[in-house]
Amino acid sequence: MNRSTKHSTSPKGRLAPQSRTAEFTLPEGGVDTLLHTLAGIDSELPVFVYERIDPLTRQPLTTWIGLRTDATRVQGTDTAAALRAATVAARADGPHGGVFAFLGYPGPHSTVHGDAGIPDALLMRLIDYLTIDHRTGRGRVVHTSTEPDPERTPEQWASACGSGTATSLDLTSHEADFQWTTQTSAEQYTAGVRAFQQRGGASGVVLSVRVASEHRAEPMHSYRVLRTVNPSTRMFFLRHDQFALWGATSLPLLHLSDGHITAETDGATHPVADEEHHWQPSPKELGEYEVVADALVEDLAHVAAPGTLQLTREREQRVFFGLGHLFAEAQAELAPECDAVDAVLAMHPHGATVGHPRSAAQTLIAELEQLPRGPFAGLVGLFTAEEVDATAVTRSMWTTPRGSVTQAGAKVVPASVAEHEYAESVLKTRALRVTARRASS
Repeated sequence: MNRSTKHSTSPKGRLAPQSRTAEFTLPEGGVDTLLHTLAGIDSELPVFVYERIDPLTRQPLTTWIGLRTDATRVQGTDTAAALRAATVAARADGPHGGVFAFLGYPGPHSTVHGDAGIPDALLMRLIDYLTIDHRTGRGRVVHTSTEPDPERTPEQWASACGSGTATSLDLTSHEADFQWTTQTSAEQYTAGVRAFQQRGGASGVVLSVRVASEHRAEPMHSYRVLRTVNPSTRMFFLRHDQFALWGATSLPLLHLSDGHITAETDGATHPVADEEHHWQPSPKELGEYEVVADALVEDLAHVAAPGTLQLTREREQRVFFGLGHLFAEAQAELAPECDAVDAVLAMHPHGATVGHPRSAAQTLIAELEQLPRGPFAGLVGLFTAEEVDATAVTRSMWTTPRGSVTQAGAKVVPASVAEHEYAESVLKTRALRVTARRASS
């Protein structure tokens, strides 16, 4: 049974658009059924997906799916200022308004993969979207605009979503369809590692490897397979014009609700046999962990209220797609002089994607990496009146008319062996390569 409601006031009592909502029961097959159903209605749907997963149980918590947004592509300007302006503007949409945002890695990168089709930032102001609470099995369609939906009402969307039919997916590897090539050679990577070890300047740096194909992956089909094969702490998908980005990452940036911040980081990468495997970290792995844990605390301190910052989990072992990692979690109360955008930008780019100290590590990356990072090590997040949740862009793939790219890095410390770090970086792209599906010509 669907239920609809009208809302007309903003959190601070200002007159706001009469947002409308309609509820539905999550169909058999869950989110995958919804994605298949929406694509059947319109091949360009959905425009974004953002999923929160419990990292220990791997059970879904909350999912947001974008049906219609007012998207702003940002190129060559201050992306942080653009994000702040977009979130401020969305407040006029009332308690259900918000922005789904992508910010690329800071620095010049618009010509990544030889293509200018990758935005520096993409800011999607919410108009029609779904929210799903997996604990109750209920979904909600939200329409924020004063303008009626030109094609479907929230009630019609809810009916379509609730009546979707589950389908099966081919989960076998299609890696051979793409003829993937590493655009960062082992020799280039090794030279970068050795240059860092000789010069120092940071306690650790993350150096990355790009793997690319001239063939374009079909974004939504690839994402559906990825999220099924490799459920991870945060999963995301977005597309705009001819650019698409999707991923399944173990590295959330932060969650902010009621002024309370929770942030995580991971260090060390250890191949494991199964999800239940536990191992004894080596001194080198512990050194990697200490680098990212220090970065987590240092970054969060900039926006934490005095006396509230604390590490709440340390050296917690988690396994994703055959790779084990050591995790740390920190919590704090947001300083009264800071807002949600301050908190997110304090953590961006995530320390586990660049190294520590951040400024020194980014300087080394700019010098040692031969290719611009583009989306890799950027962020994706949802900014609403109720909460903010953002994640680092790792374990991800993006497409343009030029083809498909996946990129991953390894944490390099003085004790690192360059050849091992290179192999680890390539290995981290495997989940994306085996789940990618070729787009039709």
